[in-house]
Amino acid sequence: MAPAKLTQATLIKQEIGRLENRIKQARIDRYDGNLGPDEWAKLNGEWQAEKVRLAEALKHLNKSDPSSYLPSVRKVLELSNRLKNLYFSATSEEKRELVNHVCSNLVLKGKKIEFTYKKPFDLLAEGLHSAIWLPD
Repeated sequence: MAPAKLTQATLIKQEIGRLENRIKQARIDRYDGNLGPDEWAKLNGEWQAEKVRLAEALKHLNKSDPSSYLPSVRKVLELSNRLKNLYFSATSEEKRELVNHVCSNLVLKGKKIEFTYKKPFDLLAEGLHSAIWLPD
């Protein structure tokens, strides 16, 4: 990320942190009886809306930087490499979560389960079956 964008991102994150602290403090004041319900609702609504606006600005800022995708890509690749071992060593509940994370539209047809891979796993599966390979 360019230095100017890094500074903007840092400032946005700091402001989100300040808003979260204000919300926490106002919640404490509300529980202690120092803040009325109407005032709490008004302040909380304003601060939550501002947090959403700042989060969108941060998201937009990160979208314009290709390096912001690298951690996500790395996690997907690591998961796809370990998926088989994770599945076979998992409990039933964990297996269900893994399947739901990777697949969608599961349908039982006879003794077979048909499914669609979710993105980005569909691209990985398509690459495994691709007949186009780089020359040696």
